[in-house]
Amino acid sequence: MSSDNVLDEFWQVVYDTYGTYCDAFQAFFEWYKSLENQEKEILERTREAAQNDPALKDMPIIVESFSYGRYVPASMQGKQKDMVLPQFPYEDVKGRNKLGGRNHRYIGNMYVVTIYQYWEDHYRNKLAKAMGLEHRNCIFSDIFGDIASLRKCIIHKWRKSR
Repeated sequence: MSSDNVLDEFWQVVYDTYGTYCDAFQAFFEWYKSLENQEKEILERTREAAQNDPALKDMPIIVESFSYGRYVPASMQGKQKDMVLPQFPYEDVKGRNKLGGRNHRYIGNMYVVTIYQYWEDHYRNKLAKAMGLEHRNCIFSDIFGDIASLRKCIIHKWRKSR
């Protein structure tokens, strides 16, 4: 395989990984907007119910938690209606999915780590062989030196890289 072919193959990996990053970024934002709409609907229905039932009039309206689903374990069938999967504070779910939230930062960090690992563990070696060099350490790249520093911060100094 020629060095051009190796670089083209690596570029496709970078492109595909970036596509995944963009898809996830958009999905997080759409999920955030969906949560906001659900919250508005819950508040509206609760207000309508309070108008129709005077006993509910002074009750505070709070959307507290969110669960990704429910299930009934086979051992509990007939004994308990269902069990709730882990619940998360509603504001936490919204917060991590909003623009710039924890999910966006996480997927961005994983993009950097993934690209670097593909380069370091596979394509740097493949390129060195295609160029007839003895070892991958004969291939130098300023940009991958910078990405290596970012990766090190993400993996080893997580709190400082966020």
